[in-house]
Amino acid sequence: MPVTISTLSVRRAKQLKRREKIRKNFQMAILDIQLEQEAMLSPDEVVFLNRAIPDALAYYYFLNLPTNDKLLNAMNIHKYKKVFILDRLPIVQVMPG
Repeated sequence: MPVTISTLSVRRAKQLKRREKIRKNFQMAILDIQLEQEAMLSPDEVVFLNRAIPDALAYYYFLNLPTNDKLLNAMNIHKYKKVFILDRLPIVQVMPG
């Protein structure tokens, strides 16, 4: 079968769909881990989370993934008393050699 532009376009579309599915499954797995870990926390203790459930929403937006009920429900259920946003550290590049 000769390779044509339409054949390449179909292949590319399938490849992009597979990547989107992989990204979505990965983000769902991360959300599951976050929900599991936060469920184990005591509300009576002060806990600092480097990453939390709102990060999942940010990654969905960043990756152009559609949100789902599980994520939106988690966003409504899990509340944080205080949120700290720290200054970013400068990016340090190590040159080889």
